[in-house]
Amino acid sequence: MGNMIGLFVVCGVAQMFFPWWSMAVAAFIFGFVMVEGKNDFVVFAKGFCGVALLWICVAALQFFTTSQIIATRISDLFSLPHPALCIAVCGVVGGVVAGIATFSGCQLRQAMFD
Repeated sequence: MGNMIGLFVVCGVAQMFFPWWSMAVAAFIFGFVMVEGKNDFVVFAKGFCGVALLWICVAALQFFTTSQIIATRISDLFSLPHPALCIAVCGVVGGVVAGIATFSGCQLRQAMFD
């Protein structure tokens, strides 16, 4: 749980100053340095949950503060039944990218030091 909160904070700070893909770099470094990988799925899940939660919070904040204008247009573009599903899609996309990056960082550390 502590690793997910740490990743949430690190990626949130990185995304405030750099492009969206900076969270993948931060997740990779975080996976290399911080995550103890006994189970590959757990390593992926820590990265996924930490960043998915971050992206869901940011997407929900934008959804409710912009009167759903952007979400409505994007949901029409992708034929989603409700604009709120854009929040879930954002979370899944960010989570998958971060999960793969965290897993890759952990695997690189295992390949180098084990």
